[in-house]
Amino acid sequence: THRRTLHRRSALHDKLREELASAPRSSAADVDHLEVRDAIARLDSLDQEIIRLSYWDGFTLAQVARMLRLADGTVRSRHHRALRSLRETLGLSTLTR
Repeated sequence: THRRTLHRRSALHDKLREELASAPRSSAADVDHLEVRDAIARLDSLDQEIIRLSYWDGFTLAQVARMLRLADGTVRSRHHRALRSLRETLGLSTLTR
């Protein structure tokens, strides 16, 4: 279980790094693995879970809403705010799903 968790966490960071690397600013490619992890850790625990489920596990936001028993709009708005927070924390202009 521990190895699986580490693998999944690494996969999340890789996926986010790819997203960040595709951002228009050249500094996006320089975002460090630890910076991404720390930025995610600064989010509210529910926002962390939404980011993990959507990026790490590949669920749609509608699926995440059902799993967390939240309204679709709540998950979409929290996802949007979490991405905005990650952009600000990491100093990036864009970060998309």
